[in-house]
Amino acid sequence: MQRFFLFLIAVIGLVLPACNNSQTSAPHKIAIINPSKGLNSVVEGFMAGMKARGYDEGKNVTYFYYHDISMAEVDGAIAEIMTKDVDLVYSLTTPATLKAKKAFAETGIPLLFAPVFSPVDAGVVDSLAHSGGNLTGLKLRGSTAKALGWLQAVVPGVKRIFVPVHRADSASCMTLEDLQAAADQMGIELVVAEIATPQDLAKVLADIPAKVDGLWLTCSHMLFTHVHDIVAAATARRLPVAATAHIPGSGVLVSYGDANVRIGEQISHMADRILLGASARDMPIETADFLLTINLKTANRLGITIPDEILRQVDIFER
Repeated sequence: MQRFFLFLIAVIGLVLPACNNSQTSAPHKIAIINPSKGLNSVVEGFMAGMKARGYDEGKNVTYFYYHDISMAEVDGAIAEIMTKDVDLVYSLTTPATLKAKKAFAETGIPLLFAPVFSPVDAGVVDSLAHSGGNLTGLKLRGSTAKALGWLQAVVPGVKRIFVPVHRADSASCMTLEDLQAAADQMGIELVVAEIATPQDLAKVLADIPAKVDGLWLTCSHMLFTHVHDIVAAATARRLPVAATAHIPGSGVLVSYGDANVRIGEQISHMADRILLGASARDMPIETADFLLTINLKTANRLGITIPDEILRQVDIFER
């Protein structure tokens, strides 16, 4: 019996320090770079997903969140992150990810990205199977043709669509490429307006061409930031807005593609794997879940009745 108690005391002596080290270990540090207000709900989804996986802010994880910044301010955010000794960097949008990739390439800090429309075409990664660096994330490209089909199903009379395109954003340009290919097959004409600045956007929204039947929101950090202005201008002309991304509360009538909150939830499982020791460079690029969203409040405002057979296929309703 005495030997048993001595053995028990020895085991307790080993276990208690281990438990104490676990409780006092430093929290994980994650830096988040988000230059688009329209993507704030992605980060909300990410943090909710991390919490569901046991990461409690202020306890075992600390976030350095850089948001409501312009693309020109991303470099300053990156410089500040370099001083934080972070375990992981999470970047949103293609332009911010390209900056982060270059900056952190030689640091050993893993980079996670989402949303990025088409990471291979944008030069973010070498391939979907092998990124070619210490980074991984989610791609969005692939839903545009079906999204256009859903707009045509919801608004059968659509023949001409107004499309503002942010030429400095490769995702916006690739959205246009995919949209043009689908529109050609469906007999739909695109009326394209090239923009470079928010001021350009304001001008084209004030002068939306006559005889268009809808407006398409291409995938662009700048357009997402000003999505409420875009929807307001379209609604004033009683035009439906369609997109390949669901931005909660934006007023977009129909979207088919990635959903902001769901992107955040998806990327959180990749962050968890990295923090548990997986190598970002060995993790293939994943594809975002594609969901159909209908905004019933917008439909009612525009006087559009959604057929029951469409409503039964909707993944997300906004009311």
